[in-house]
Amino acid sequence: PEDYVPTVAPAVAPPVYAPTPTPTTAEPTAAPAVITLEPTDLYAPSPAPAAATLEPTLDPDCVNSPLWFKNGDPSKNCDWVDELPDPRCTVKGPDADLAENSCRASCGCPPLPTSEPTTVYAPSPAPTVERTMEPTSQYAPSPAPSVETTSEPTLDPDCVNSPSWFKKDDPSKHCDWVDELPDPRCSVKGQDGGLAENSCRA
Repeated sequence: PEDYVPTVAPAVAPPVYAPTPTPTTAEPTAAPAVITLEPTDLYAPSPAPAAATLEPTLDPDCVNSPLWFKNGDPSKNCDWVDELPDPRCTVKGPDADLAENSCRASCGCPPLPTSEPTTVYAPSPAPTVERTMEPTSQYAPSPAPSVETTSEPTLDPDCVNSPSWFKKDDPSKHCDWVDELPDPRCSVKGQDGGLAENSCRA
């Protein structure tokens, strides 16, 4: 049998792995606390608005004048008018001024205009009928005229010159003579008393 020579011992010793220390078991952490967020009203509702009362605003000049009295009777002043305003407000004072102008508190003063609340109108809803692109009229357009127009005018068949007409007392001047100067000659009388315009129509 062959003899095996032992190999050279390794120069580097193989690593020796020491056992790890015993693991420490950490205590489990406590479960997290559940946070409950209660709703917090940051803004308290405002109180309901008080109903606005529109009291009439009286004119500050709506007072009785201490100087007015009935003409000829100083004892009858604005207090006297106040007892029966309807008939006495038209009574005149010494200066011919009516009681209603000086005894304003007794005869009544119109209230000053007040600012009325502005009415807010909600927008109207959109129309429910959709617009159509085609015309909705039920009437169709009328057809083209069937009669064609002619470029030449149609003359009256009776628009001719009479061969028998001639100027009174001058047979040589007939419708051809009238045709030379129609404007002055159409009013010329013929032998029969008729005007040329009635017989020389052409």
